[in-house]
Amino acid sequence: MRTSDSRYLQLLQRLRKCECTVDDHELLTTRVIHPNHDVKSLDTDEWKKAPILVLRNELRTELNILATASEAFEKDVKPLVCIAQYEFKINIDNPDFHKYLLESPDNKTKWLPGYLSLVPGVHVLLTQNLAIELKLCNGTTAVCRSKTHTNSSCNTKIHAEYQRFPGET
Repeated sequence: MRTSDSRYLQLLQRLRKCECTVDDHELLTTRVIHPNHDVKSLDTDEWKKAPILVLRNELRTELNILATASEAFEKDVKPLVCIAQYEFKINIDNPDFHKYLLESPDNKTKWLPGYLSLVPGVHVLLTQNLAIELKLCNGTTAVCRSKTHTNSSCNTKIHAEYQRFPGET
């Protein structure tokens, strides 16, 4: 696709270099929302809290991490990151293997994520049926109100080296 709009072309060049500006954001907003549409801006709370649906891949995982970190920053709380505990039929004490599993996208581990990041008050969207009798099914939106966890045996060395999340999580 070719563009004759020099302003938009310059925006794309800055976007490739990760050097976007506030003016670029405003220009993109005008390209997404038609001036005659009822919605005048994507900067409203309604749109900021809207679920973002993407395929099950690395992009979805990164968006979840960013959303959790942003929500935690706004609420001035530390996010809770639950690390998966993998169980094998044989004992594998290779820390690199465990790190590999945690860093693998969930579409490579039969949709089982290596971690789950949560912040009290964050909006969540269920993507599979958990308990139909309780109306916890695919497509249900909810709000995480609290967290309850117990200390279990885990390899803290592996978790301490896992640098995917901001510090102090």
